[in-house]
Amino acid sequence: MENVEELVFSGSFITAMIILLLACSTLPVLYFIFYAFKRKINYIAVFAGILGAVFFGIFVQGILLSNLIPENRMQAIGPVPYAIYQALIIGIVNVSGIYIVLRLLSARYESLGAPISVGLGYALVPMILDGAVNAATRLSFASAINEKGMAHVLSTVNPGDRESFQQTMEELAAQPIAPFLYTAAKFICFFMICVAITRLLWYSLYGKRRNASWLFIPAAYVLRSIPELPLALYTTEAVLNKVATDCAYFGITAIIVLSAVIVSRLWDEKEKVVSGPLNRRLL
Repeated sequence: MENVEELVFSGSFITAMIILLLACSTLPVLYFIFYAFKRKINYIAVFAGILGAVFFGIFVQGILLSNLIPENRMQAIGPVPYAIYQALIIGIVNVSGIYIVLRLLSARYESLGAPISVGLGYALVPMILDGAVNAATRLSFASAINEKGMAHVLSTVNPGDRESFQQTMEELAAQPIAPFLYTAAKFICFFMICVAITRLLWYSLYGKRRNASWLFIPAAYVLRSIPELPLALYTTEAVLNKVATDCAYFGITAIIVLSAVIVSRLWDEKEKVVSGPLNRRLL
């Protein structure tokens, strides 16, 4: 325990955690504020999106990934096919979840407030649980260790977990800062992809005040699966260049968002973006 007190998290690590925390929490808040005041947020649709993300994005996706392509099968089928299967499962499950939620809501809500709100709710779950909570936890531990020392923090941990906790903190303090900044950027990209895919799927549903095309459904499946492929290839070590992986992910995200913006301008031209009566009462 002599070297325990010497563990100190750098200021760069603290800054990276703050950036990650702000990226995962501030972006959804700003999105909510913008549409709440400009175009009206549908709270029922937000809640429906959250439920869809929990059921499809966590439970269904987790079950399929762990049963269809468990990690111990990667050597048998090869890293590249494994990465392709992984990307397809993530894309198919999440797009199906968003589509089902939108399909259920389209019977009652006609305005663009529905997809705007569902996209927010669906993206909010991983942004908060995987991003903001983890960043806040690491930030609190790092601040406590810098302020009070590792020995004091270890005294608050169960005796049986102290060794593993200390090892985890030492590994965390030794990590470079760049991966955390990349993670923040990836969460921002994920949020934009989720919102864009939700908007595209909305145009596949017919309504009294909008046209529709079934072609947006396969387009959404393809566009949601493609960004996961470079990440999966890097995870399976089929591709070892992280910079190339991140550039591919960011580039694909830009293409998806740009496509959604162009399509939205063409298809939203005659539609006024407002919420239903229920939403106006809630505001």
